[in-house]
Amino acid sequence: MGYVTPAFVATAGLTMILLVAVVNLLVLRYADGILQSAAEEGVRQGLATGDAASCAARAAEVVEAGLGPMTAGVAPAVCTIAADGAIAGVTATFPGWLPLVPTHDTTATARGTGLAAD
Repeated sequence: MGYVTPAFVATAGLTMILLVAVVNLLVLRYADGILQSAAEEGVRQGLATGDAASCAARAAEVVEAGLGPMTAGVAPAVCTIAADGAIAGVTATFPGWLPLVPTHDTTATARGTGLAAD
């Protein structure tokens, strides 16, 4: 009977650590999706305006709206506007919440082409 309490405490503690690690991985997957959406929105804005600065600004807006306080690890978007289309890229580094979870470096890129004029 005396060994049940320490075993329960150890099991509960390890379960919580595992839960935090899994939630951290899910948050990192969510952040990847936000970065991809930001790159795609930046390309749409860049194609509509023909301006790389507005492309980068729109991508930054999407990142800020989607990630909130996690934006500290996100580098400014890089946009290129050319005659045949636009390219946007967003790079980020997110630290793990636990020593078990490694630092996550990710890059999202989107490319779009303009519509042909009649």
